[in-house]
Amino acid sequence: MRAGGVRYLDARYRRQRVTVELDGAHHRLVGQWEADALRTLHVLASARDEQLVRLTRGNLRHDEPVVAQLLGQLLR
Repeated sequence: MRAGGVRYLDARYRRQRVTVELDGAHHRLVGQWEADALRTLHVLASARDEQLVRLTRGNLRHDEPVVAQLLGQLLR
């Protein structure tokens, strides 16, 4: 979270109440991983009926058809 409570999300689908966070390699570092876990809690606590999906860049690169299909189902 940035100063003033501003959050920058990778993708947010307001109508469907779905947030997608994309994790690159630096998210594997312990400090970043812990910050991501807390960020997830912040996002979900601020909107209780929000769904948060975490994907890796590897998911997008190697599993693109599956990711597209599943996200499509989720966003219907």
